[in-house]
Amino acid sequence: MAQADAALVAGGVARAETLLHQILELAPGREEALCLLYRLCRQQNRMQAVEALVRRVWR
Repeated sequence: MAQADAALVAGGVARAETLLHQILELAPGREEALCLLYRLCRQQNRMQAVEALVRRVWR
């Protein structure tokens, strides 16, 4: 998570997203990673990804 946060601070949105996906592969229910990925997708107006994340959280 620290690397993803640092990537975001440095403006590396794509890198942060990659790291978040890697985290979620290892720990699918990691709430802070899901929330941060949700926020990234919302900021980019990627609504299909947002909907998929919401469904994933509510499983």
